[in-house]
Amino acid sequence: MALKAALQELAFPGNEARLDIVVSFLEQQDVDVLRELAGFPKVSNLEGAGALTQTEAAFIEKVAAQQKAEARIRNASVSAVCVPVLPSEPVEKEFRKLDEFMQRRDACGNIGARVGPMRFVQNLQNALQNDDDRIRWLEEARLEAILGSCKDSMKSVKSGIRCYLAFATHVLKKEGNKLPPTVNDLLRFSASFRCS
Repeated sequence: MALKAALQELAFPGNEARLDIVVSFLEQQDVDVLRELAGFPKVSNLEGAGALTQTEAAFIEKVAAQQKAEARIRNASVSAVCVPVLPSEPVEKEFRKLDEFMQRRDACGNIGARVGPMRFVQNLQNALQNDDDRIRWLEEARLEAILGSCKDSMKSVKSGIRCYLAFATHVLKKEGNKLPPTVNDLLRFSASFRCS
């Protein structure tokens, strides 16, 4: 029944009896959930396609194309998205953490190596006496990689985060934790900035 509900949610172009026929056809093709439509072959080439109208076949192919695109997005490397991944705590607390990080950075300089790579690893190994130190350093290194070049644009970074949170609340209708965003949500959010 999940497949039927999902197709209804995508504005199936027919009545419930026709929807049952489409669901039955898809189940005959071993499709139980929408995601399985990714890479679905041309409907007219499949056994049982004669029971479908042209509109229904076109609808299935459109949904299959959407699922294929979403599968590509799901499989895309998350590391290609250059957005701070913040723990899901209240945003103002996160902004304070960002401010503290930037203040420490201003006082101490960045955490990058000022010696060769092997010497840096040896120095780091000696400095990290326990797991707490190691976890703290890993978080600082992550923040440095993401925010190190943003010193003069921290106000814009915070504004962008607030804008995303408004988008997540009012457009995506997300409740509870909205950070970190998913890759799909970031792609949807990026549509806000496209020019025609």
